[in-house]
Amino acid sequence: MKVRHSLWLGLFIVSCKMTPVKKAQWLIDSAVKVSLHDYKSYEPVVFGKLDTAYSKVEDNPELKDLQEAFDKANRDGESELEEAKIYAGSYYTRDEAEYHNRLAKIDLVRMIGVQTRMDSLKRTFVPIVTGWKMEHSYRAKSLGGNFGIHHYMYYFDPGLSTILKYEDVGEK
Repeated sequence: MKVRHSLWLGLFIVSCKMTPVKKAQWLIDSAVKVSLHDYKSYEPVVFGKLDTAYSKVEDNPELKDLQEAFDKANRDGESELEEAKIYAGSYYTRDEAEYHNRLAKIDLVRMIGVQTRMDSLKRTFVPIVTGWKMEHSYRAKSLGGNFGIHHYMYYFDPGLSTILKYEDVGEK
């Protein structure tokens, strides 16, 4: 309990005296300290500029659900077309082939409807400010003991008190 209070007190004191850029760098350093296999090998290469982070259309949960529905309709349609091909060569199974072709057309119509809704969401999307972001590159040892350079984008809350998420942005 004492340790927890000390950490919060330390964070409070540090956050009161730090510039926003220094706060972001401190948060990144703290996150790296927890996540690296060998923190002692950590060497910061570059901290990018602190910039405003905006929401992305790809983060919209409805769009993600629609993409899954589109992919499912596409898979179902392809499956029905494959079934239709199997039955298409025989006179006795012509009705079966037509049945599967109709199901494939239904899946196509479903895909068109879903795609229309997805396009509408993308077209009307207005990004909002979600907080801050900063890119950071550093050198550190891997589990195998080899040095590598890592490039991450860190996203912070509007108050610059926590890292919301980070993503590997690879080399540029």
